[in-house]
Amino acid sequence: MSNPLMQILRHGESRGNIGINERNPGLTDKGKEQASKVSGFASLVITSNLRRAKETLSNSNIKYNNLIETDLCREIKQGHVNDYMENEEIVNETNKDLTDRINKLCEFLCEESKKHDTILIISHGIFINCFLNLNKNGLQTIYNCQCLNFNLVHRAQIKN
Repeated sequence: MSNPLMQILRHGESRGNIGINERNPGLTDKGKEQASKVSGFASLVITSNLRRAKETLSNSNIKYNNLIETDLCREIKQGHVNDYMENEEIVNETNKDLTDRINKLCEFLCEESKKHDTILIISHGIFINCFLNLNKNGLQTIYNCQCLNFNLVHRAQIKN
């Protein structure tokens, strides 16, 4: 599979999106409804390990053959309590940390693209913008449960 369809989906509306400050928030009822309207098929789904991304998949009508849950596509750690797991230390990521993580995700996607013809990533708004921008897809506004196609560049570049 040399050139699979690659898509990235932002999670549905979370409790954090409506101003509730708690660690690793789940989806609101509206977020669950948004997710229920998402359908399609992916040979591989890669989801962030944060609850709102996993709940988006479980409430969707997406069919898939393989599922990988990873912190490679989780939200950027910028000190906001919503972006941290229950027992995780609140420490900000540096630009270098973020770029390294995006590069690891790109390398992982390059390997997986040899085995799958459709890959869907379920992730988070700020991370998606950084990922797309560093992969030369440009900055885009992405709304809850919006899905975008993207092209993969093997190595991201950012100035520290």
